Amino acid sequence: MLNKLSENVFYIAGRTNIGVITLSKNECIIIDSGIDEDYGKKILKILFSNNFKIKALINTHAHADHIGGNKIIYDRINVKICSSFGEKPFIENPLLEPLYLYSTYPPKILRSKLFMADPTPVHEVLENDFNNLKIIKLPGHSLDMIGIVYENVAFIADALFSREILEKHSIPYHLNIKQALETIENLKKLKNLIYLPSHGAPTENIEELIEHNISAIMKIKNLIIEELSSPKSIDELAKIVIQKTLNKINNVGQYFLIKSALLSYISWFDEEKLIEISIVDNVPIISLK
Repeated sequence: MLNKLSENVFYIAGRTNIGVITLSKNECIIIDSGIDEDYGKKILKILFSNNFKIKALINTHAHADHIGGNKIIYDRINVKICSSFGEKPFIENPLLEPLYLYSTYPPKILRSKLFMADPTPVHEVLENDFNNLKIIKLPGHSLDMIGIVYENVAFIADALFSREILEKHSIPYHLNIKQALETIENLKKLKNLIYLPSHGAPTENIEELIEHNISAIMKIKNLIIEELSSPKSIDELAKIVIQKTLNKINNVGQYFLIKSALLSYISWFDEEKLIEISIVDNVPIISLK
């Protein structure tokens, strides 16, 4: 169903929230498309039942749970797909996503719908605005993630996660921790809006959401720093952090996702000159300076 946020702004609630912005009585723009074909079909069914035609589909970023419904929507109605410049290559060639998680051609489990959607073309790169929608830059969680502000609603994608998501997953995924924190700080400048994260309920209290997200990042940062009181390999560090946060993981794909998240902290610490990386017995070892 369509949940109303303001006069012309709605969302379809689900594992990934889908934004719907109405431009006229029968035309709309949608934001993201969910994880798979079934999600895309659900979006089409809801919008068609409300007599809407989809003018464009905006992808906030290229993670599979945001672009997985692209293909069925594109195939059915030849929709115009839009994204940022940095996310465009990943939407058009989704193999790039598991490729960087695994560092080479990925095994089958990393080519599942959880990590790799079907490819679709991107017809327009968004910069400042689009059909009176304000495009805001939200890098950090992914390379070039964007958000959308329209009327009094801000679609903030995965720049912030709900408290429930943070408690469930413990290690929030960000490609670039430093940028993610800068994006969170920039979100403080958006005032008097309804904020809709991709995963979680809409809220007018962004300060609380910001506090939970910064706290989650700092918790992992402090844990890693604590464990680096004695030098460790990346795999040793990953094992300890998993044990102390999640206790256990369920599959290989989850391991590589968490390892990628931890490596972003290592890059951040290296940039801040907190650590050094050396080779000991042919293995990269991380140690505090």
